[in-house]
Amino acid sequence: MKRQSVVIFPDTIPSEQVCIPLIQVFEPLVYCQPVENDQESQDMGFLCRDMVNHSFCKFVAPAPLGHDRVRFQHLISDIRIRKDDYAAQLGHLSIASIPTGLRPEKETKSSIVAGLLSSHGIREGRSERKEMLLWQARLVLKLAEQYDEDQYQLRSEMDKITGREKGLFSELRSESEQAYPLTEKLFAGSMEGVGQQRLRLKAWARIFSLGILGADVPQCFVTTSAEALDHLAEENERRTGSRPSQCINLILPAYCSEKETFSSLHQQFQRDGADLLEKLASIINKRSQPSELERGLFGEEKSPWTNLLEQVFPVGDWGRCRLILYNFASVPARQLFLDAFGYDEDVVLQAEPVNNTEDSIIIGLLEPV
Repeated sequence: MKRQSVVIFPDTIPSEQVCIPLIQVFEPLVYCQPVENDQESQDMGFLCRDMVNHSFCKFVAPAPLGHDRVRFQHLISDIRIRKDDYAAQLGHLSIASIPTGLRPEKETKSSIVAGLLSSHGIREGRSERKEMLLWQARLVLKLAEQYDEDQYQLRSEMDKITGREKGLFSELRSESEQAYPLTEKLFAGSMEGVGQQRLRLKAWARIFSLGILGADVPQCFVTTSAEALDHLAEENERRTGSRPSQCINLILPAYCSEKETFSSLHQQFQRDGADLLEKLASIINKRSQPSELERGLFGEEKSPWTNLLEQVFPVGDWGRCRLILYNFASVPARQLFLDAFGYDEDVVLQAEPVNNTEDSIIIGLLEPV
């Protein structure tokens, strides 16, 4: 059975919290790269690396740099060397300006991104406006990857501190008292802000929409950002007069308790659930409301789907998350993303034309239960 592929946005590097649930339903999981052939330098963890090696995850570069790749890589290398100078700048990049209204504010040409590019001989005067926007988008996404790496290291250190805290204070509080919240507050304060997520979305939308994908434009997308989905729904309503309709609400395993056994359990899930997965693929592909019988197969309470999950991925060991898929009316995917996130007042941005007729698309939200 051929399964539906899915594009993850605005992520550019696979993560376990996204791959573990989605690989049960989709294949391959597709990530858009700001720079072509760059995955070898990415720290994506054992499980995700294994998925890449077995072609369960793949990378595409909609806007490849070609002969300019070396020059851009020199810039990224410089940023890594001067890590302390650049690591915090992602939160201050002025091209992140995407307000809640439909018409974004004008971007400033004196942003940090333009300054970084200019310092390496990449200036707007030497390039068309569209090409400069792509240079900026690539840099933003690479800085975001660096930010994620820093946050992962910080999270690991905070986990260690939390463990020590529990040991030190366990004898100083009664069972009825609250745990000391210091590390939880510190960790919460380190999480990515709304402005940074909007910045990634703008950069990702430009890479995806302004690049060249040929005829194989994806038709299914998933994000972990509720705000991103809401913006897309608003844009869909502006274009068509209606909000997207819900296609399916699906419970999935949330995390991996035993990395060594994940591959064999995934194979067991595909084998034991072959009939259910085929029905699910049919629901997704036909882009219409599932019947009452179909909804019953995938319900949250004592359905064939939840029974299968419990047999292979027990909730106590694997947790649960929810994937909600929405059917967006017949709108070109790349123009939808560009209009929702990548708008620019200086020039009218149009997605590159494709040879095929784009059908309605599916966009999903992956969220905790």
